[in-house]
Amino acid sequence: MACSGLGGALAAALSTMLLMHEAPGENRMIEAIVESHVGALMSGRLLDIASADPETIGPWLTGRLDVTPVVKNIADGGFELIGARLDYIAATRAAALVYRHREHILTLYVFSTPNAAASSSEAVFRQGFAVCRWSRHGITRWAVSDMDLKELEQFEELVAG
Repeated sequence: MACSGLGGALAAALSTMLLMHEAPGENRMIEAIVESHVGALMSGRLLDIASADPETIGPWLTGRLDVTPVVKNIADGGFELIGARLDYIAATRAAALVYRHREHILTLYVFSTPNAAASSSEAVFRQGFAVCRWSRHGITRWAVSDMDLKELEQFEELVAG
């Protein structure tokens, strides 16, 4: 009897621990997003097209990806669009929209995910970078930067709103 009670308590504790952490697939994606962002910063290949004009970047992305993301310049909110590049993350093509917020560079990765349910994640820190994700209307966006979590969540609100 005591063993089954202990086993149940251990199972409950393990379930709680698993629910408190991201799914393994999401952890791998967070790592891939951070790796891509850092790689672009270090390699000097931050942009394939330099422009603050959404009407320039949107058409440039058309035909290069499965989806053409809505491109916003939200400089009025403190996030200046500086350009975009194409990227390949976790075996998937993505648009990488690049913004500047004061001295920080922020990359917004946009993926076509036609079967994804509407969702969002809390911003988390990984390897010194804030990362968050949200999905709506068959598109999943991942934002990553070395800024603090509140600033990244502010960015998400401006882009999603």
